[in-house]
Amino acid sequence: MSSVVPTFDGMSPYKDYPFQYSLHVLRSPDTGVEHYEYLHSENSNPMPGLLKQLKQDIGNEGTVLAWNMSYEKGCNDRMVALYPEYSEFLVDLNERIVDLMTPFSEMWYFHKDFFGSASVKNVMPVLAPELSYKDLNVGSGLLARRMWTQTVLEGKHEEDRAQILEDLSKYCTLDTYAMVRIFQELQKIVST
Repeated sequence: MSSVVPTFDGMSPYKDYPFQYSLHVLRSPDTGVEHYEYLHSENSNPMPGLLKQLKQDIGNEGTVLAWNMSYEKGCNDRMVALYPEYSEFLVDLNERIVDLMTPFSEMWYFHKDFFGSASVKNVMPVLAPELSYKDLNVGSGLLARRMWTQTVLEGKHEEDRAQILEDLSKYCTLDTYAMVRIFQELQKIVST
C-alpha cells in the first residue's frame, strides 16, 4: 500500500508497505512445493499481523528468491524502522534474499520474446507458458494495491469483497509460483 497521506502512524508518503505475501517453499529438490500466504482483510494496519505470520512461515534458514530484490528489501527496511522488535528477523531475511531476476536483467539468459525486458510478466510466458495472468481479474501490482485499498481500507465494493480478496490471493500466488516455475526451468537449462 502507498499513499500521499500515510494511512497509519509512522508511515511515509509515497512509500510502499506490504499488506500481503505469497510464499512457495521448496525444502529440497525431491519434495513438493508448499504454499503459505497472508492477506490482511481488516481496516487496520496490516504489518503487525503480516510480520508475525511471515516470521512463522518463512523460518530462519534457506535462500529466499525474490524478483527485483531491491524492492522487497526496501519494504523490509521500512518495516524495520516501524517495528524494531522484528529488526533481527528482517535484517537476516534481507541477507538471505537472492534476486531471481538477475539472470535476465544481466542477460545471462535471454529470449527474443522477453522483448528486452526482465519483468516476470515477460519471462514467465517463455519459460512457464502454462501460466498466465490473462484469466485473472487482478493481473498487476498496481491494480492489486488499488483494489485492496478501496475494498479493505475504504470499505468500497462490499458486494464483491469476497471475490476481490480471492482475486488478490490468486494474483499474488501466481506471482510467486511463476518464480518457482522459472527457477525449475533454469535448473533444467543449467543441468543440460
